[in-house]
Amino acid sequence: MELVLGIKNMKDFRDYKILLEASYFERYKSYLSSNKSNIFLKIFEIERIQIEEVFFSLVSIKYNEGEDLYINKKIFNIESTPQLFELKTKGQIYNFIDKSHFMSGFLISLFLLNDNERKYFIEELRSTNLNLNFPFRFDRNIKFALMCSTKIIINVLLNYNKKYNTDFFITETYFSDGEEFCVIEISSGSSLDLFCLGISYFIAQL
Repeated sequence: MELVLGIKNMKDFRDYKILLEASYFERYKSYLSSNKSNIFLKIFEIERIQIEEVFFSLVSIKYNEGEDLYINKKIFNIESTPQLFELKTKGQIYNFIDKSHFMSGFLISLFLLNDNERKYFIEELRSTNLNLNFPFRFDRNIKFALMCSTKIIINVLLNYNKKYNTDFFITETYFSDGEEFCVIEISSGSSLDLFCLGISYFIAQL
């Protein structure tokens, strides 16, 4: 099979769609029909596509738009005397907390995979997309905020960087409303790595 998806019509990394094995489309439809929550529809959609004689599932990621695409540099800190403080990280910081490739990978791992599948999912996913759906690689440093445990994400980043030759690193952490957040930066990697990082983070919590 030839490379048929690629990056021809993509404006930036947010447009990259993830190619999965065919059965995930049916799992996705089954989940939507049996659950009242529409969290999937807010964050991603899965459609069925055909490449030559083979069927696949294609994941389209949804992101925040406009001002909500970026994290507010001034965060209200309720754990101390009410005040506003500025993040130290300079430049634009994408808001990946609710909608992103990372969160989509996390949710697919949580709701559509069983324990045995999670062991091999990243390798199979990377192989499929590297062969048929060339990842959109970053042409500049990307900074983004996640809601996550610093203790867990540090180990996830170290292991992922070592295994897949990326350079994810934490620039700072902060607490707000009883939750922990991290600002992460990457320059060597792709949209596929963001998706796989979400899977890795979910697995690390098990």
